[in-house]
Parts: sequence; C-alpha cells; structure tokens
Amino acid sequence: MSDGRPDETPSTEVAAHQDVCERSAARSRRHQNLRRPAPTHTDREAPGGCTHARRFPVSQPLVSNPTQALIARRAGVSVATVSKVLNGRSDVSASTKERVERMAENVGYRKPPGYARSTPAKIVSLMAGPLSALEVGQLVQETEKAMSRWGYNIVLSVNSDDSSGCLSDKHLTDELIRSAAGVLCCFVDMGPTEVSRLADNGVPCMCIVGDGGAAPGLLAVNAQFQSAGYAVTEHLLGLGHRRIALLGAGRHHASSRSWLEGHHVAMDASGVSPVREYAEIAGSPRLDAFEKASRLLSLPMPPTAFVACTDTVALEVYRALVERGLRVPQDVSVAGLGDLDVSVRTSLTGVRQSFTDLAAVAAGALVAEIEGGDGRRRAGCSLDMPTDLVVRTSTGPPPSGRRGENP
Repeated sequence: MSDGRPDETPSTEVAAHQDVCERSAARSRRHQNLRRPAPTHTDREAPGGCTHARRFPVSQPLVSNPTQALIARRAGVSVATVSKVLNGRSDVSASTKERVERMAENVGYRKPPGYARSTPAKIVSLMAGPLSALEVGQLVQETEKAMSRWGYNIVLSVNSDDSSGCLSDKHLTDELIRSAAGVLCCFVDMGPTEVSRLADNGVPCMCIVGDGGAAPGLLAVNAQFQSAGYAVTEHLLGLGHRRIALLGAGRHHASSRSWLEGHHVAMDASGVSPVREYAEIAGSPRLDAFEKASRLLSLPMPPTAFVACTDTVALEVYRALVERGLRVPQDVSVAGLGDLDVSVRTSLTGVRQSFTDLAAVAAGALVAEIEGGDGRRRAGCSLDMPTDLVVRTSTGPPPSGRRGENP
C-alpha cells in the first residue's frame, strides 16, 4: 500500500554486487577469446575433404630459401642486427629483438647446421689486394692502430697473386665468416657472390677502393686515384714537361687503371697527345718497374718526367736514374703518391693520400656497422677522400733544350 512516498529502489549493496558480477562475466568472455587458438590449415577442410598435414597460422606464410637479408628487409633493420639477434647477442633492444624473431619465424628461417658466429671475439679480417711490401706494411700498421681504438684486433690476408685482383674462396673461408666480427677489404675486387655470402651471414663489410669500384651493396671509402693522376700530371705540364711517362704498379693494382685515366684526362685537357709507349703498366710493383723505366730512358727521345702510381715504383725509377748518372730533378723529374715514410725522406713530389686517414675513416665506418643497432645500414654509400698535391724537390722544369714535344 502506498503511503504517499515514492517506491523504494534496491539497496546500494545489491546494485554494487550486480555490477561486479557483470564485469566479471565480461572479463571471462574476453579471456576465453584470447585463449582460442589462431585458425590453422588443419582447422579447416581443404577441397575434397582432406586436411593439411602441416600446421601453421594462415597469416604467417613460409618463404622458400629465407635468408637473413630477407629478414632484415622485412623487419626494417640491418643484416648485422639480425645476426646479433639470432646469435643471442645482448646489445639489441627488446623491441628490435622481438620484431626480428617474429619475422624470422614468419618466413620460416632456420640457421644452417653447425653455424655459429663467434661475435664476442672482436676480430676484423683485413684483406689486402696486390700491394707492395711497403704499402702492406704501412696499411697494416695504420689499420691496426685505428681498430685498436675500439678494442678490435685484425687478422691479415694478402692477395699477392697479380694474376687476379679478385677475392677468392681461399680468402673468404667459412671459418672466417663464422669468427670475424667484420671484414675490411683494401683494394680487393669483391663480386656479388662474395657480397651475398657476407650479407646472408650477417658479416659487415667495408671496402677501400680506387675510384668507386666497390660492388653494389657495400660501404666504401674512395681513394680517388684518378684525381691523383690528374693532379700530378697537371703539375708536371705546368712546369713545362711534355714528354711525361706513367708507370703503373701492376695490371690489377688498385691505382694503376685510375692513375692512367687521370693522366690521360690531364694530357688531353692541355692539348698534349700522350705517347702509348710512355704509359707502362709494370707486371709487379718492384720487379718490372726498374726494367721498364730503364727501357724508357734508353729511347731516342726519353721522357723528361715520370709519374709513378705508387711510391715503390717511384723508388725503382730513382734506381734506374742513378744507374745512368741522371739527377733528380735537374735531368728528370719524378712524382708519385708521395705518402709513405720513405717517400717523405726522399722528398718525392706526390699526392697526399694518407693510409692513416684511409684506415681511420674505414675503421670507424666498419665499427659503426658492426656495433650499430639502429638498422640504418649505409651500404652502397661512397665516402670520397680528398687528394692534396704536395710539391717537394723531386720535380722541376725540364732541362734546357729537352722540353720538346712528344715524338
């Protein structure tokens, strides 16, 4: 019976209890949905009433022959980062690790049997092309000094076979790939096969090249030997020389072809026709340079100046001149690369292309590639090293009456 007051509503305690029960039921339904497995091929019948024998989520298709390079592209990181994750390295962020592992599972990647990279050993393989003993010695010294700043040691491999400037399986071994944290190639031709082997195994690689000669996909430091050949030849032309000979350092030496191109460009720009027999590519830096310089000096119209592609070749030219009683630069001028210690002591005019600078830049870039975890791989970029002509006392005007034109 109504007493004039509004009808009573349920008590506050009952209303709260009902609200709690409804929220609990909703949470239970959500948990059940989360525990429900993703649909797989075996959950659905294939045409003809058969089911697939292999179970994997429909949203994660496998890829035939997946590689670390593929994982890197899809995960948006570098190959080096993928290698670190797959080998259990701790210097990768949790989010990057989770993304790489998920992508590796998505594409069905499996490590090759027995593959294990010993990245904790901070070792870099230094591979040098067909250089002279003096050049290799200074290159090793400067590279070792540069790498030691970051706590890395180097292992040297020299391709001394002048029949080929290419990297071979003899140098790029499976053991090296497993153990090296990175590879630094100095004036060595590396083809697509070698690039792929290193990339697929997550081995960062850095190249020092003569003039943009690195294979696609590699970070490179460009020594710009063509600019060096141009600068030295232009200097000699400015002194009045016209009969200028160029001695290369070997058919596959990194500098020979580039120096020759720069030399010809400078001669053409001055309207001077280069003489074919004045351009000699020595079979090896030391053994042939002396003989070829001697032959050129025996011509009826010998050169009044020599351009040597390496300091070792320049020293052999000096030796040929001394045997004939000719003075430098009063009788014949000599110019070269001019950056080895022995060249400074002999006051050789040349282009300062410092092994110290090359090694420091290359080592720094390689270490950044090894230890960088942001995935911003700079492969394919070329870092051009500047060239600087240093005029010393080995060059001067041609002797009076010998300036002449080319024969």
